[in-house]
Amino acid sequence: NQLRSGIYLFRPQMTPDEVFKAMQTPVRQMVRIREGRWIARAAPTLEEKGVTTKEEYIALANNPDEFRREFPWLPKGIPSLEGYLFPDTYDFPPTLGARAVIRRQLENFERRVKPENIAPDKLHRIVIVASTFELDAKRDEERPMVAGVI
Repeated sequence: NQLRSGIYLFRPQMTPDEVFKAMQTPVRQMVRIREGRWIARAAPTLEEKGVTTKEEYIALANNPDEFRREFPWLPKGIPSLEGYLFPDTYDFPPTLGARAVIRRQLENFERRVKPENIAPDKLHRIVIVASTFELDAKRDEERPMVAGVI
C-alpha cells in the first residue's frame, strides 16, 4: 500500500528487510534547469544526470503537437516548446525520460505563469516578449530600461 511511483535502488545480496526499506523511498535527484537555458542548452544537463538523452529531449521539445492534447492552451503552429519549459529545480530521477521531464516543465509553466482565460496566440506573444526581456536584461538594474523600450 505504501509503494510510490518512482525509481528505486536495489543491490545484489539485499535482505528482504533492506528491499522493503528501499521500496519506501524512491531515488531523488534534484536537477536545476536555469533561467535563460534554451532547449539545446538544458539537454546536456539532463543527459549528464542520466534523466534522458540530449537527442530525445531536443526531439520531443521540438514537437509541441505531442503535448497539445494534454495541454490544449499550447498555441498551434509553434515550432518548439521554447519559452514554455519552465526553468526550475526539479526532482528528476535517473531514466525518467524526456516525455515526463517536458510534462513536468509544462505543468509548472501552467501552474506558475499561464494567465487564466487567455487565448493561445496572445499567450505566445507574451512568451516572446518575456523571453526577449529576459535575454536583454542581464542585470536587475537594466530591467526598467529594457521594459521601457519594449
